[in-house]
Amino acid sequence: MASASHHRALRTVHPDRAGRESAGVGERDLRGAARLRRRGPAHRARRARLITTAALWWIYFWPAHHHAIGTLRESIGYGYGHYFIFAAAAAFSAGIEVEIDVLGGESALEAPWASFAYTIPIAVFLIGVWLVAIRPQADRVVNTAIPVTALLVLVDPLIPVPFALTTVLLVLLVAVLVWRPPVTATR
Repeated sequence: MASASHHRALRTVHPDRAGRESAGVGERDLRGAARLRRRGPAHRARRARLITTAALWWIYFWPAHHHAIGTLRESIGYGYGHYFIFAAAAAFSAGIEVEIDVLGGESALEAPWASFAYTIPIAVFLIGVWLVAIRPQADRVVNTAIPVTALLVLVDPLIPVPFALTTVLLVLLVAVLVWRPPVTATR
């Protein structure tokens, strides 16, 4: 049981928290729901960006990477190939910021061009991971699915819903990777 001084402190600091069952709380909740609706496409695309990031993480760690490092030539290719993978991951993050600015009306850049700011890095990331780590350990289905997905991701800027196609394609690609486990590398 709270003391009277505790209730006074609540009324002083948080006047709307003193009586949770009051009518004011319901009005506050309605104002919060209206504020969520006003956030627009940038807010609705948040889940898609999170799913896309998780899918890229899954794709990167699908194969065991130690199989890609054997000879000196393979090690150098693996190491320098990661330059493109990490650069694409960083550019993807920057592309998300560009897309958020465009959706929020804070950029002079047009929407389709802003979408290329994240789709091109995703395509580079997919091709980079495929070349560096996945291709030697994948069967024909996976070795076809990844480059095709990388090309189809570039179509996303042409549809009116930002991030929708990219998210769906990456979720489908992860489903293919779950369905088709890595094959043992042959040397």
